[in-house]
Amino acid sequence: MNENIVNLLLQIPLAGVVVLVVILFLRHMKELTSAFMIALSNQQTLYMCALKDQREENNAVTKDLVEATQKFSDVVNQRLDEMALSQAKAASKRK
Repeated sequence: MNENIVNLLLQIPLAGVVVLVVILFLRHMKELTSAFMIALSNQQTLYMCALKDQREENNAVTKDLVEATQKFSDVVNQRLDEMALSQAKAASKRK
């Protein structure tokens, strides 16, 4: 601080105390804000990783469901073809 400010603070001690408290408070708030922003950044990174993992798991499950549905559909179509063939054979025997 320059000499003029020191002389003014010596003349008005209460103002000096108030200014000192404000300066200390603002420094403390700056530190807290900085720490809060770092914490938010870390939390965002964690959320992004968690969402990426969840999306990959969902994609894998969806792929498995598609494969299982396709296999089931193939079996059903095969059974329907067998039934149609046996009904055709039975109908041709009746004639």
